[in-house]
Amino acid sequence: MRALVRMTGASPGSLHRELKALVAYGVLRREGVGRQVFYQANPDSPVLPELTGLIRKTAGLVLRVALLPPADRIDGAGSATSTAIPAN
Repeated sequence: MRALVRMTGASPGSLHRELKALVAYGVLRREGVGRQVFYQANPDSPVLPELTGLIRKTAGLVLRVALLPPADRIDGAGSATSTAIPAN
């Protein structure tokens, strides 16, 4: 869980509550090995295909914006613009 806290910046308490809820809903599986706890997507979850699609779309959007030249990501005032994402 420490790795998730570092990656997300979330507090350990709130992250623990969210993971516990996702396990209770059947979205995640939890496995304890010694003192370590591992979480993974539950392949039997009925919402997994939809969540996977949302994550792919979000990651693709972030990657597309990250690959734009800096001038296309920043407007004249120095803030990111919402029109910087090229249409496909």
